Amino acid sequence: MRKALPTVAILAVAVLAAAWPATAAKPHKGARYVGFEGSERDMNLTPVSAKVRVSRSGRRFRRGSYVDLTFFCSRDRDGEFSRRVRLAGVRIGSSGRFQKIKRHGAVRYRLSGRFVMRDYARAHYRASSPPERPRDRVNPGRCRRGRTKVALYEKGVPPFSGCRSQPAKADLRNDSGRVFEQLLGIGGVEFLPAHVCLPLLDEQARPARPQLGRRENRAAAPD
Repeated sequence: MRKALPTVAILAVAVLAAAWPATAAKPHKGARYVGFEGSERDMNLTPVSAKVRVSRSGRRFRRGSYVDLTFFCSRDRDGEFSRRVRLAGVRIGSSGRFQKIKRHGAVRYRLSGRFVMRDYARAHYRASSPPERPRDRVNPGRCRRGRTKVALYEKGVPPFSGCRSQPAKADLRNDSGRVFEQLLGIGGVEFLPAHVCLPLLDEQARPARPQLGRRENRAAAPD
């Protein structure tokens, strides 16, 4: 039986303006990051597929860090399976970049990424593997996964830049601000947090993360 995976739930937000930094950043020392693969604008509930913890020096990933490689493959009896890549000991460069490559053996992959902000990293991978439960045991073949994106948020909370600049699916926009949805890691409990931001904040000032209010996931959209 497959274990129940933690999920990433929907976050509705209204906030003000700022811009993402153009350069890479160093992660917070000793911090934990939770991630998922796929689009950050897709608002479906999404299983957590990556967890990493940065060392106290900020230069490596600690034990327990991993990224799951997901395969969708007709050669497998279930049509879908995953292979776990352990990241313990992987070096984090001075520019916030990291990578792990395995060119030989059953499971082969190229995984690389970088910290875009201190609380946010982007990664991507390509991989191939024999099917976990092959339909043809004599000639199992290989399953392949093309370039796949992975987003990593510190403690599962998405980074906050501002209303106009935040890369997210917009539900409402006017001269006062913008309401949008974003994925928030909540560790297996599904609910809908509703964030509200005061639109009269000085846009030249550093944007502040709005105060959190929660709604159950089965509830209707916020009034």
